[in-house]
Amino acid sequence: MVLSENPEMKHPGVTFTLLLAGLFLAAPSGPPQRRRRRNPAFQIRFQSLSALPSATPKAEEEAPAGPGAEGKARLSRTRKKKVLLPKPVLVYLSSPEPKAQKDQDYLRSLVFRDARVGLGSHFFLCLRGGVGEIPDDPAWKKILLKGKKFPRIVVVSRDFKVVVHLEGRIKSSNLLAAMKRVASWDYRSSFQHYISELRKTIIQLDALKKTYAWMEKVQHSGREFKKPQLLRLRKSQKKVAETIRKLQEKERKLRALKLKKKAG
Repeated sequence: MVLSENPEMKHPGVTFTLLLAGLFLAAPSGPPQRRRRRNPAFQIRFQSLSALPSATPKAEEEAPAGPGAEGKARLSRTRKKKVLLPKPVLVYLSSPEPKAQKDQDYLRSLVFRDARVGLGSHFFLCLRGGVGEIPDDPAWKKILLKGKKFPRIVVVSRDFKVVVHLEGRIKSSNLLAAMKRVASWDYRSSFQHYISELRKTIIQLDALKKTYAWMEKVQHSGREFKKPQLLRLRKSQKKVAETIRKLQEKERKLRALKLKKKAG
């Protein structure tokens, strides 16, 4: 093979850039916990337990049907309206007790660093705190205080029909299974498929953005390019920018999992 006969080899800098982008796209994603450190998209965004939505049904007043006598006080009857949360809920309860510290450290250092757990958490309302921070809501207290050990993770569907309790040494696989079970009840699409696709898309995006930034740096480095070289570099930038745009659109769609319709 004669290298000079290949037009791409006349401009090795540009060719290397294209190969670099291809290698980034084809490279294996690597262990989830490593990637979790590099990209904030893989983090769980916990809120405090004060953001826990009410689980107690509100009573609605209804006026009785039919005409009523003028001047008479109308009796009202009440019915309980079912509670329907905007998202399924994931609650992490910790404990200051020394015997719970080892398992809580395991959660923080490994389980919550798993990219699949971090990405899956975006489809839940995630809350954390201690037992004393649980709002004074009888329905939630009944759900969250059930159990014997800490730490405790409770995953609850929007209509409270599916509740999964995990305690003590909680592994990533157990937490993902609980999230998958609740998500399959609340979301229309396959939770596991979306998490896998979303993870790959984010890793590809991160790599291509770095590649594009490197191209920009090369272009504005002060180096003198011949016209064909500059044209090839700009063409490569355009291709990478278009791929980034398509991946960003794909990520947006993956994050927009549709909820199943349920009566509230």
